[in-house]
Amino acid sequence: MPEATPGEIREFAVPVIVSVSSGRMLCKFGDMHECAEFLLGHPVWTHEFADEKLWAKMKGAIYGQHPTLRDSEPLAAEANKDNWESVVVKITQRFGDTLPLQSVGAKRTEHPMESLHRMVGDKPVLVVEVPDRADLSIIEFYAGLGLGAGRSFEDVLAFTDIQMEIGHQWVQWMFPLPEPSKAHPSSPVMSSDDIAAFVSTPELQVRARRALDRFQLFLANTTAWRRDRDHNHLRITRVIRFLSVIGMAEDAKAFCDWAIQTWENANPGPLPVQTHRYWTEALKAHPEWLN
Repeated sequence: MPEATPGEIREFAVPVIVSVSSGRMLCKFGDMHECAEFLLGHPVWTHEFADEKLWAKMKGAIYGQHPTLRDSEPLAAEANKDNWESVVVKITQRFGDTLPLQSVGAKRTEHPMESLHRMVGDKPVLVVEVPDRADLSIIEFYAGLGLGAGRSFEDVLAFTDIQMEIGHQWVQWMFPLPEPSKAHPSSPVMSSDDIAAFVSTPELQVRARRALDRFQLFLANTTAWRRDRDHNHLRITRVIRFLSVIGMAEDAKAFCDWAIQTWENANPGPLPVQTHRYWTEALKAHPEWLN
């Protein structure tokens, strides 16, 4: 799905919005991160959540749209690791389950390393490189011969649902595509040789099916994606296209049908038109949204 544009409006759970405005974690980190990036209209790196200027900007944007949420600050301040769920109940009872947010659509003005240096001042910054092999191929990763984004194929299969939700780069290794990732430009891109290897090698398709089974189990165990917009919708599009590209069209169609049916079973109406189009177009050799 396209990135948020200035003025775009989207519904978010109130505890997620209050997490962004207050700095108190009242939801999954991934949900807060997604809300922050939508609100600002650009990527936010993890270290930047320690930047007071970022919090002030997000708080101002949210209170500008929903002034009554200022009254949520005393409630959020009560939250700790033991009582946060009861605080969430109080907040939703007072402010409702969801509220619309409008993206301010601001462009980034700093490189992530610039924001890091600004935050730490003259203190030395140690940058640790994840010990992946720079030349690791997708096929080698699938064969268990190296790490992708710091994890092996089996490591990802053993992820908890929370790890799958809050992690980001694992999905580009488990379900690579022939197109570069906009979110993670350094992620692997499938070559024609990679695709041919998947198509002609039953063992690789068995592993691809194991990856699909784990992701589908994650979706079955979680409910956050069963709303109008969620970052997992992009992942579902990726998985459908990956399976279609590597010659597993039947698996792709079955998974697409399952995802649509599961979403619609949890909602009073049909899957949003745009999401439906992305998922079903991903079944084609040349999806319309690639043009």
